[in-house]
Amino acid sequence: MGSASHNPPPPSEEATSPYFASLPAAALPSVKPAGPGPLARWLARQARWLRALAQPPDVSNVRAAVHRTEAEWRRLLSPLAYAVMRQQKTEAPFSGEYDALFPEEGFFKCAACSRPLYSAQAKFNSGCGWPAFDKCYAGAVFMKRDRDGSRAEILCASCHGHLGHVFAGEGLTPTDERHCVNSVSIVYDATAPPEKVREVMLT
Repeated sequence: MGSASHNPPPPSEEATSPYFASLPAAALPSVKPAGPGPLARWLARQARWLRALAQPPDVSNVRAAVHRTEAEWRRLLSPLAYAVMRQQKTEAPFSGEYDALFPEEGFFKCAACSRPLYSAQAKFNSGCGWPAFDKCYAGAVFMKRDRDGSRAEILCASCHGHLGHVFAGEGLTPTDERHCVNSVSIVYDATAPPEKVREVMLT
């Protein structure tokens, strides 16, 4: 049985017409290659997030600069703040004092050691029930895999206090990150933010 012949498609009218051939190139419509569609962009974001979760950065050399005993942490923090920051608990959604606070100036610092963590401009309304930030100060927050391995936990780099979790690939802001932070883990400071501190993404 012979193989079927594959005939090339007939040339287009533009390729054979003397009229179109006589026109300058600038007169012809330019066809720009189509960029990735919404589905392709979403899949790319999900792939990036899965890679970050599967291979979180090596934090074995991240040492806490602030050291206190658990008894000292209990005296320093409220019972709820201690449960969240030292025992990785989570406050109830929509219950924190900073969930609906969106200041134009200032910054947010760690409730346990006062390390500046997030600028006021990085906070956005995600509707998740907890304060949300789309970037952090460089070197202030680090990420590690949660105990059950399904989420990425974020901690203060100075005292290793639990802040919450970070999510990516949701398309909520241009950085495509959502730092979901417990209100009791942070304190709002209305003064000028630290100078010459970059804001970065974690994933």
